[in-house]
Amino acid sequence: MLFPSLYEELDIERYAAMAKHMLPDCDVVIALCDDSGQLVWMNTDDDARKDLIHNYRDRACAPIAGSGCECIQCTRDRISIAYCSLGELAGRSAGDLVFCEISADVDVTSLSEHTVQVISNIASLLKVELQYLYELNAMAQELGERYDELSMLRSSDLELTESRESRHILSRYIRSCGEHLEADYAAIWVPARHAIFPAGTAYTYDSPEITSLLGELCTAAFTMFQSGHDGFGINDKDEALRRAIHLPVDKKVLLVPILDSMGTPCGVLCCLNEFYSKDFTNSNKSTLEAVSRKTLKYLQDTQDELTGLLNRKGFEESVWRDIYHARSERHLILLNIEQFSVVNAAYGVATGDLVLQSVAEKLSTCTHRIRHVARLEADLFAMVIESRGKEIENLVTAICSEVDNTVVTVKNKQVSIKSRAGVIAFNSKETALADHIYAAEIALETAKEEAKSRVVIYKPGNTALMRRKKQLTQVENIKHALRENRFELYCQRIEPLTSTETHYEILVRMIDEDGQVVPPKEFIPVAERYNLMSMVDRWVFKHALQVLNHADYFEQASQFNWGINLSGMTISDEDFHDFVSDCLHEYDSMSANLYFEITETSAIKNFKNCVTFMNEIHSMGVQFALDDFGSGLSSFSYLKKLSIDYLKIDGSLIRDIVSSRLDQVMVNSISEIANVMGVKTIAEYVENEAILEKLAQMKIDYAQGYEIMVPQPLELELKQLSEHSSFKVHSGQ
Repeated sequence: MLFPSLYEELDIERYAAMAKHMLPDCDVVIALCDDSGQLVWMNTDDDARKDLIHNYRDRACAPIAGSGCECIQCTRDRISIAYCSLGELAGRSAGDLVFCEISADVDVTSLSEHTVQVISNIASLLKVELQYLYELNAMAQELGERYDELSMLRSSDLELTESRESRHILSRYIRSCGEHLEADYAAIWVPARHAIFPAGTAYTYDSPEITSLLGELCTAAFTMFQSGHDGFGINDKDEALRRAIHLPVDKKVLLVPILDSMGTPCGVLCCLNEFYSKDFTNSNKSTLEAVSRKTLKYLQDTQDELTGLLNRKGFEESVWRDIYHARSERHLILLNIEQFSVVNAAYGVATGDLVLQSVAEKLSTCTHRIRHVARLEADLFAMVIESRGKEIENLVTAICSEVDNTVVTVKNKQVSIKSRAGVIAFNSKETALADHIYAAEIALETAKEEAKSRVVIYKPGNTALMRRKKQLTQVENIKHALRENRFELYCQRIEPLTSTETHYEILVRMIDEDGQVVPPKEFIPVAERYNLMSMVDRWVFKHALQVLNHADYFEQASQFNWGINLSGMTISDEDFHDFVSDCLHEYDSMSANLYFEITETSAIKNFKNCVTFMNEIHSMGVQFALDDFGSGLSSFSYLKKLSIDYLKIDGSLIRDIVSSRLDQVMVNSISEIANVMGVKTIAEYVENEAILEKLAQMKIDYAQGYEIMVPQPLELELKQLSEHSSFKVHSGQ
């Protein structure tokens, strides 16, 4: 029986009553047969009549013209029967409506034309209702499947949000998909990442033959998809596609491509069933296509936009899986382009981008057993290499040489590229990848400092490991301090030398569990390295606004301008833009008194994000200061593109300015350009009266340092200002 649920939903008794009403003089038995001729319903429990209807069905005579009915008569049984077809549903018979008239006379006459017309009309009505019910059920089933599909995708996302353990995200996607489709085996295959992620209800990790078969099927299908073929399923034994992809005769398969934003295949999703398992359907294909779109989004989220390599997130997830299943020795390599900031400053950002893209292409096409390549940040690349320890140094040196030979030409001039590398062996599957990366960074920094060593291999047992453990402890301290509000705002006055406005820079101190103040140098570098600085910056900004807008302090606070520091990570955080906007709407009375301080290095490393952020926040009335200016090697040309209001001259140019002619010349140059741009200058690290007097002579606008004020708690300073309401703000005169 093909459509049992439809027959159950039909109100056949209503049709029987209709027939009785329209044919009052007939002793009519009405029955419904399914596609195989079996009785589904009958308006009598007479077993003899049931047998008659069943026995005569196969002896139906020619149909009455135009009626859709087939009639038979039997004198012996004194019976006239009409079988009215209910048409087809999905290409299969929907069954028959049966009218059976028993005659009391010996002579049996054929059904009258009127009777045939009545029963044909009733059958037509029944046929229409069956069609509607079928379509409604099909829609309900499809909606149910779509709901299940969305639930499956949503549950995968929730798992990923709530749990970030080392299992790869793509493994989670294909596992959920395989369970949802009840596929024996399933896989996501991404050739560019040399990765296949198998799963399925029957899959086990000791199934290398199945994993190999999944890879072969994906590879063959990928070639077809590259030629423009759509996704397809194979359920039959003699299909030509089966031969094209070398699918074994005892298997069924469903394959769909993962298409990038240009419609180009970049991977394959595959579901594989044993031949005795259920067939794949178009609905299954739709589900797999939905998973392919989710997969593409993940691939895009884990890919570096500039170079096409893995980004840090993609690298960490891919490498963990590779290392966990590795049987041969692996090494992590961090490679850095020497003095890349000079390239940006001398040739411009576009040329710097071209250098990064060229290096990425060189690393991607190397033949030195490189398994994964990523761009972690700026000019820092990461690789995993399969190699024995005794040959790794020569191998990495060869890679550095190939990178150095990369040719980038700008205006007929070849850009010089030099690289250095730090290396560490993956010596334990239980050690976090972040620990390996940090150790490789130590080796890389050593390579930068040692002129003779372009490749340095990390050796365990040195003092750097102790520093690393101390930093990890500090990471937990910062997290606890954020949860428990154990930070305190400090401030330091910025003295006007050529202006009348006094500023303060808002600073932050962490308070340990014993109530002791933790200096910034002991927690801020750790917070920046371990991606916690954005949360610290949020805490500082929100609490600074709360304090400055407090009823006890607002009158005094509104007389000054207040600088708040932001890290490079925070600038790149798009959510922070909305966070600032929300806070400023809540505390809008202080917008004109605020400016953000961004270091020169952060601005250049996150240049595009920085420009966007500055433009957005400037429109809200908040100003910007470029901090530590002169500490890097950037070009003054960056200043034209950055919407800044203050230049804070780095302390390294201020400390010896009284005696150093070179520092004086450099500071004068910065001051002159700032004046042309209409930007105010602030000198940092003013430690004595002589420096202060020299800066005043040089027409620097503001000065900041211990000579002017030792940092103290913000609320204490505001209380002192409030208590001394007669306090006259020092104007520098």
